[in-house]
Amino acid sequence: MKLGVRSIEHGNYLDDESAKDMAAAGAALSQTIITYVALRSDGERCGMPADLVAKVGNLVDAGLRSVAVAQRHGVPVTYGTDLLGDMRTRQLEGFGLLLDAGMTPREALATATGNAAALLGLNAGAVRRGLLCDLVVVNVNPLTEAGLRGLREENVERVFVGGRRAL
Repeated sequence: MKLGVRSIEHGNYLDDESAKDMAAAGAALSQTIITYVALRSDGERCGMPADLVAKVGNLVDAGLRSVAVAQRHGVPVTYGTDLLGDMRTRQLEGFGLLLDAGMTPREALATATGNAAALLGLNAGAVRRGLLCDLVVVNVNPLTEAGLRGLREENVERVFVGGRRAL
């Protein structure tokens, strides 16, 4: 962070001292907890050797703790997954893990919207005529815990990319 690092990827073993440094530097934590959940349950089925699946170990619990540490110190958290192949269908499950780490639904959604946009230096947060935006319209209320935990691909009604309807 002292050399301009703006984001720590994974950060599964984030401690208080590092979180304080990150907060002071304005750096974000890009967590990828769902990756380890998926690897533990689907890794071997998807062709990952058993010994590598075993290395995932306690990364889920460590990742949940790291998100809590980041929040305690005011470190912005962004949404990441690193899911590949057949495991990509589990992308949205990561929101439930952020809730497990102590975030509210609004905070969890911000990891994939405003927090990520801020990290990239983009202006985000408004939907109105004349603004260029990416927008996903869903048929559940993601601001409730049940709505966010239950959010799946089939809940997506419309997608707008760059202000134009893509789905």
